[in-house]
Amino acid sequence: MTDINTLADESLGFSCHGLKARDNLVNATIKTYYQESIGNINITAQDMRRVLLNLYSNAFYAVNEKGKQQIQGYEPTVLVSTKKEDDQVVLTGMDNGNGIPQKIIEKIFQPFFTTKPTEPGGDLV
Repeated sequence: MTDINTLADESLGFSCHGLKARDNLVNATIKTYYQESIGNINITAQDMRRVLLNLYSNAFYAVNEKGKQQIQGYEPTVLVSTKKEDDQVVLTGMDNGNGIPQKIIEKIFQPFFTTKPTEPGGDLV
């Protein structure tokens, strides 16, 4: 049994701080909306943490890349929310980066697919 809100928030913080230290991340606004009444849910925390770290890493990468374009008025933002709907928990992650180009949208669920440049000695996140 795992507190999804705590897991989501800890993963978000870890991802943000890790990328700031490693990739000179632009200052992104982070917005969180966690439904407190969800409580603990039955998930494998390690697997979910890995999923969240990947999603958050992609979101921060996207807002960072758009931030490099120096668009006037652009405020890099990553949003994470949780809510319970009937007998399901919905975790939503959104960012205001450049988005996924239509020509690669079909590939995003392929194992190890990435649009990020490879780094020598770097891990796939």
